[in-house]
Amino acid sequence: MKSPSETAIVWLTGLANVAGDLPREGRPRAYWSQRAAGPAAPAEPLTLAATAERIKKLAQHLEDERYFARTLGFDCVDDRDGEHSSISDQLSERVGKPDLWELPTVEWTVDDLCDVVEVLHDLVARPTEEQYHDFGGCGWHPVRSSIPSGRRVLSYFVNEILDASVLNLRLAETGEDAGCVVRTGPDEMRTLVDEVIEVHHEPRDEVTHAIAMFRERGASRNDQRLAIVALARVLEERRPLIKSKLQSKDEGTLFNLANNYDLRHNDGKQAVAYGDEFLSWIFYYYLATIQLTDDLLARELYAAP
Repeated sequence: MKSPSETAIVWLTGLANVAGDLPREGRPRAYWSQRAAGPAAPAEPLTLAATAERIKKLAQHLEDERYFARTLGFDCVDDRDGEHSSISDQLSERVGKPDLWELPTVEWTVDDLCDVVEVLHDLVARPTEEQYHDFGGCGWHPVRSSIPSGRRVLSYFVNEILDASVLNLRLAETGEDAGCVVRTGPDEMRTLVDEVIEVHHEPRDEVTHAIAMFRERGASRNDQRLAIVALARVLEERRPLIKSKLQSKDEGTLFNLANNYDLRHNDGKQAVAYGDEFLSWIFYYYLATIQLTDDLLARELYAAP
């Protein structure tokens, strides 16, 4: 017979295995008058001010649920004089913005919003065990908490808000820049980035570093060029594999991009008058090719005796 802890582990393992198939909360179904009126017009993306207001309300809700108790402390009738901190204190201490939390969100800049999100990421921890303190009706006190699961909860809701905004930003959940607000690529490329990071998750991995460099919010054109050059270097190392698996014209096209655009060579023969959208195209093309070679390498390893 299994112990309670063993039973709990089996239950949690089973839940984790089917988590991806569980239904997610969606919009309410359309009612009579809404169906009669036809499809609703798409919602307008959130402005910066509306985004900031929702992020602040989310933080206040998580604070009520004791998600910041581990780092900020909490009120207790037996500890009236205890040293507690606040989100405002932490913004002052960590990013030098003592008045930001009290400032109306309509006055926040994009930099302010990003600072708040990143500080919240570093403060959050989900309560996993509580004890009831009945003296004076004090209530439940968190005694254990989980930083990783707290960050997952925060990232999920923050990214829902950011995805609905005009800002083209997300809170990175994986990779070298996890916990940082980053620029988003095209929607269809997010899965590609996540899948590549899942394979290249070792510290100081060149591919993960290139992704972090390319999607950093303040990345310059030169930063993005360097990120592409890093991916090209990885593909050069895999050139024998590419040569054996792809047609010669495909292999040639792959490396001609790096050689014929102003990326890693500059001898006057490279194209220089191209827009930033071409950098994105080359970056994701190289990233998809790295994913392809990852799959080919894994298949060869699996097939080896």
